[in-house]
Amino acid sequence: TTMCPPLPPSPRPSPPPPPPSYVGLYPSFLMCLLLSSSSVATHYTLQKTSSAGIRTRSYLLTLLYSRTLSAQSSRHASLDPLVNADTENIRLCLQDLHLIWSCPLQIVVVTALLYLVIGWEGSLGPLALFLVVPSVNSIVRSMVSIRGRRAAVTDARSQWCSSYLRNVSAFKMNGWEDPAKAAILGLREEEAGLARKELEVWAVTLMIMVVSPVIATFVIFAVKSRADTDLTAGEVFAVLCLVGSLRFPINNLGRLVGNA
Repeated sequence: TTMCPPLPPSPRPSPPPPPPSYVGLYPSFLMCLLLSSSSVATHYTLQKTSSAGIRTRSYLLTLLYSRTLSAQSSRHASLDPLVNADTENIRLCLQDLHLIWSCPLQIVVVTALLYLVIGWEGSLGPLALFLVVPSVNSIVRSMVSIRGRRAAVTDARSQWCSSYLRNVSAFKMNGWEDPAKAAILGLREEEAGLARKELEVWAVTLMIMVVSPVIATFVIFAVKSRADTDLTAGEVFAVLCLVGSLRFPINNLGRLVGNA
């Protein structure tokens, strides 16, 4: 019997070549271009709505003052709250009116894109951001309360100033200038203190707006890291950009709920 020669060892399959280093540049550049266009469109819309609100408020002020200056002086005091508070609320309403439909639409679109990019883990980012809405809601309600108190003090100071200007002769004749000045300056200090508190609350809202996307991104990557799949550079950049674009609609939605 003859022995068969041993078969040569089968060649091992070579590992697939690594992807080129520029594989994530195209989706990253595309996402950066889309987010830049979205930012320009958002600020252009904000500029137009703010301009419309300011013009409407100016027109209302002109109309109200033209009607009341020709009337009796007793009606001026009842007009001050309308001028200082109601016209400002109309301006803010016109500025934020489009957020009622644009914020939910942006949240739905970004959540769908996150699901298409990395799967169900992407929906955890919007969920984590939604947990911030109650805190933003409570902060905005406190800011609205402070703003209402400041508006009342502003109305009182405006009434003092208008009374002094209309009856300056009586104030000088009776020696009421110093008490009127002390009352006006006291109201001005109280108004400045309330304005300072309002700005402090607004600073806390801005801090939450900046920190919340970082928390949402950490939640997404922490859950995704337990899976077996790896993320490419394009997917990581897309997740960072999409989660960052969610902070404005979600915080604006919480602000609208707080103002409601």
